[in-house]
Amino acid sequence: SSAPFFAPPPPPGDASSFIDLVKSTFVRKGSKHTSIARYNRFIELLKDQRNRMIDTPRFFEQILGLFAGYDDLVLGFNAFLPKGTSIVSETDGEG
Repeated sequence: SSAPFFAPPPPPGDASSFIDLVKSTFVRKGSKHTSIARYNRFIELLKDQRNRMIDTPRFFEQILGLFAGYDDLVLGFNAFLPKGTSIVSETDGEG
């Protein structure tokens, strides 16, 4: 079994690079961990948030669920949140 893939987070505020990181994480050719559905759900959540179809706490909850096990994505996503706001992975503070 191979080690988890960890990519460096994109520069703060670089949304298109972050979306590419999410895509490359979930849609890796030849990987048994490929999840196009997870990537597509991420895009749907972004659209729902932009169109105000989902409230912020629910949006954060959904993002954490999608990024579970991918701490690099959680940390990278924080760059796009309002100042003073952050989400933390479920593994932060453990061990």
